[in-house]
Amino acid sequence: MDLQRCVGVGKTDAGKKSLVLVVDSNIDNLLLVEELLNPCCCSVMAATDGEQALCMIEKYQPDLILIEVMLPKIDGINVVQHLRQKGNTTPIIALTSLVFTKDLKRALRAGCNGYVKKPYEINELEATVYHYLHQQASPF
Repeated sequence: MDLQRCVGVGKTDAGKKSLVLVVDSNIDNLLLVEELLNPCCCSVMAATDGEQALCMIEKYQPDLILIEVMLPKIDGINVVQHLRQKGNTTPIIALTSLVFTKDLKRALRAGCNGYVKKPYEINELEATVYHYLHQQASPF
């Protein structure tokens, strides 16, 4: 990862770390994403199901949400739809092993801003997170 491009990206307007919520039922995936985000000065929280994610989003109001589409209790698509219906505008990126175009379009129609396919292309995941955190930090 190019650490130079992360300088200041993981910071909010007030200079505090950006908060990223990663939602995945696979602990290894959670650990991988957390490891990738650490150099960007982000605070990373994790949830393992949709119900837990909704509680954490309401309580902590993350700057970016990375969410697996296939989750226990409440799937990722329903979490996203619920958030958008409530007026939540936090950028949401779907993390998915689904490869069919119809599945990816379904995530976008639900309100996801983008998606990253599994297995992760690390550069793609980094670039996506960078883009949305940079967009959040930008005054324009």
